[in-house]
Amino acid sequence: MFNTSMIGETWTFHNGYGDATTISIEPAPPVAAGFAGNNVVFHYRKENARSYWNPGTPDAELWFVLHQQVDNSWTSTASLIIFPESCVFCTDPPNWTSLTTNTRPIDGKPIPYAIIPASVTRGETSTIDTMYELHMAFNTKEPDFSDITLTQPPVSQVPWRNSFYSEYVSVPAYTGPAMVSEQWEGPCFPVMQPGCAHEKWYFAPALGLVQVVPLNIGAGDNADPQLTMYRD
Repeated sequence: MFNTSMIGETWTFHNGYGDATTISIEPAPPVAAGFAGNNVVFHYRKENARSYWNPGTPDAELWFVLHQQVDNSWTSTASLIIFPESCVFCTDPPNWTSLTTNTRPIDGKPIPYAIIPASVTRGETSTIDTMYELHMAFNTKEPDFSDITLTQPPVSQVPWRNSFYSEYVSVPAYTGPAMVSEQWEGPCFPVMQPGCAHEKWYFAPALGLVQVVPLNIGAGDNADPQLTMYRD
């Protein structure tokens, strides 16, 4: 579903409105966000404010850092985010245009922010319920892969749930069985609340990510189904 040989590829997606999003698979430092080993970056760019990533924010750009665990699963350890100088949301603290976040496991809980599992058995669903510690640093003008947890204390503990299973998918790039990574982040249970994010990512054999369904974009309400993006 994903491996380091995909570094150098660029995946192009379109949503129901025709807006394009690209994800470039890029190398990361051998030690990224404090984690040594295999690290890669999903680098998101978009052409319309309403499209993924971060629907509603114009020109939002994301470097999404993935780390390969010892069981060969992939988890996210950091997000490096740049917003345009005109960002109307960048008010607290004032005048910031970029943000680095690091996630850290909480003792006694499963590793959080799983994106791609080590394996999936067709007809079965595996679920992980856990939390992570969130560290944040503002005003990093360029992507910074350093370990900000050394200087920034955790600002919160964030609930995280994954479910992994197989499902049939049909997109321009692929038709057939896919691995689904369904993710809930924030206050989603027992009922979805403001701050809950809920998405489904579909991975195809030998191709990687082929579809993203943003079911809830963090406001406690359902996302526009036209925001689902399909890989060309």
